[in-house]
Amino acid sequence: MANVTTQPATGWEIELVGERRRTVTSTDADEMAWTTKHVCVECASGERYDATWSGVAVGDVLELASAAPETTHLVFESDSGYAACVPLRDALGGLIAVERDGERLGDSEPYATRFVAPDVDGARFVKGVSRIRAVVLTPDEDATEYEALELDGPEYGRA
Repeated sequence: MANVTTQPATGWEIELVGERRRTVTSTDADEMAWTTKHVCVECASGERYDATWSGVAVGDVLELASAAPETTHLVFESDSGYAACVPLRDALGGLIAVERDGERLGDSEPYATRFVAPDVDGARFVKGVSRIRAVVLTPDEDATEYEALELDGPEYGRA
């Protein structure tokens, strides 16, 4: 279930890499439709929690970079080096969230954005998203070759 909200976000930017490069800022996001989704997070620690996340739909952000039609995956990278490669069909159901349970992430966490999606493992919910790359993987390529899931910075914790 998704609802549109109009809450502004501040102070972040994400580089988009598709058929063209573009930097999307919190100011750009203020002009886009916001979505709210209820998503359960299962952390690397095994802890689970439900939260309501608000932000910009991944598909809306991706349109700004003109991903190639043959794109199969999106690689979400953090400013700490953490990276997750997510199948496009799953990533498009997600958000670049800037709020959790009505509270701006940057007010309570050391990061302002987080990729979240209902059908994606919590270890791939990248904190502090700084870049999104559209990639084309052949059926014999391993998506984990594009990942760095063990590098979550100590300032971000493990949840």
